[in-house]
Amino acid sequence: MPMTGVANRVLERPELAKIPFLAAWLLAACALCAGEGAYAPGPQEAKAEARKALEAPAPAAEGAVPLPELTQALEVVKNIPVGPVKVSFGLDHRTRVEVWDHRFLPGGNLYTNGVTFMRNRFWMDWELHEHLRLFAMGQDARKDGDVRAQRRFWEDKPDLLEGFLDLRKLFGADLTVRLGRQPLKYGNERLVGTFEWSNPGRRFDGVRVFWKSRNGDWSADGFATKVVAIDPEGFNESEPTEEFYGLYAGYHGIERHHFEGYAFARLNENDKIPDELHNPGAGVSSLGDLRVFTHGFHLYGGKFWNALDYDVEGAFQWGGVGRGNLRAGALHAELAWTFAPSWKPRLSAEYNYGSGDGDPDDGDSGTFNNLFPTNHLHYGYSDYVNWSNTHNIGLGFSASPYAGITVWAKAWQFWLAEREDAWRNAAGGVLGRDRSGNSGNRVGQEYDLGVSAKINRHISAQIGFSIFEGGRFVQETRDGQQEMSRFLWAQAELKF
Repeated sequence: MPMTGVANRVLERPELAKIPFLAAWLLAACALCAGEGAYAPGPQEAKAEARKALEAPAPAAEGAVPLPELTQALEVVKNIPVGPVKVSFGLDHRTRVEVWDHRFLPGGNLYTNGVTFMRNRFWMDWELHEHLRLFAMGQDARKDGDVRAQRRFWEDKPDLLEGFLDLRKLFGADLTVRLGRQPLKYGNERLVGTFEWSNPGRRFDGVRVFWKSRNGDWSADGFATKVVAIDPEGFNESEPTEEFYGLYAGYHGIERHHFEGYAFARLNENDKIPDELHNPGAGVSSLGDLRVFTHGFHLYGGKFWNALDYDVEGAFQWGGVGRGNLRAGALHAELAWTFAPSWKPRLSAEYNYGSGDGDPDDGDSGTFNNLFPTNHLHYGYSDYVNWSNTHNIGLGFSASPYAGITVWAKAWQFWLAEREDAWRNAAGGVLGRDRSGNSGNRVGQEYDLGVSAKINRHISAQIGFSIFEGGRFVQETRDGQQEMSRFLWAQAELKF
């Protein structure tokens, strides 16, 4: 039986959905009883376990290098001498199978099907000189089993994903100027990220300047770019009117604690606002330009009492949407505690708030603009929520029972910040709206469970399951539809 067929059989039994989640929480309770003292991984390890378990499985045991013959064989394409310079080549292959049962789509539609995503990336890194580096990465991203036209952007047939030139170590400092097509990724990617969960990812065309002090305590990063639009069949080009500017700075001089601040400007002058603020159901509004100025901070670190770590981010926005003004804000706060056993049981709790628009008829907007995030890392793996018009809480558990293995579980509760505003998914698409506010603000709850494995630094895999149960708002705005959604996925990746 095909993989998607087996997965669909599993999804036919919704009453089993919560059993593995509850088992994971029972395991967490056992950890609390068994713990003596506290385990203290480094801040970066804690961040990976807490917020990027899917992207960064637990590291292999110290000193253990599984499949050393593979590593040795792949090293032959690294640092190849070419005259006085060196060049390296690499490959990244990823295959993911997804099976959905009642997936909520914009426009009130549902989707039930299986799909396979396949992505190959080839790259070249050419060290031309101490002060000069050339990097290029090609991509071929395809899918099989999903025939919906609106997801064609998840394909990107042979194309240039990245191509940039680095001017490095300028003026005797750790200062780099990067020109060309490149990734932008800041903080936990709540506002600016590469969106690697998607098949093609996200890149930007432009210039970026980044600097680090000699002692590493201070860093600064500025950019002027345009977002690259995915063309499934042709060459990807940047959106001519979608401009994105920013400055991101940080102080890391206090051990285990990090302080960052940023300012972003998103300008879209094509007279079409990517929102339904003034034109419900149309998807765009032709009432003027989009001008979003964002100021924010990000604080994270640990370990208090050798076990507690934290992550806090807040942002304020102002500007204009069409003919109206924009005033909005967002907040994220998270605490996590790592317990004593060597398998590192970890409990976390977080709260997220993104403002909404309480008066859809006054011409102004109070909806927080999520910019260009990687939302799949946050707000549940079903991708039904982003950082706008929401307040939600999440309780999580993760552990590494074996070297290279991470298991995790998370429970979510979602509400609308303003019941008159829309419910939007991770990509910003409107899944439901009641301008009268009579449908309430309870969106629902989600339960996520997964396992990720890192065999060595080249091979990794993951499998996960999510179940979403719609609340009153979902039941009333999507009348007559199934309000429960289930999502099962498995993914394998090879990198060298």
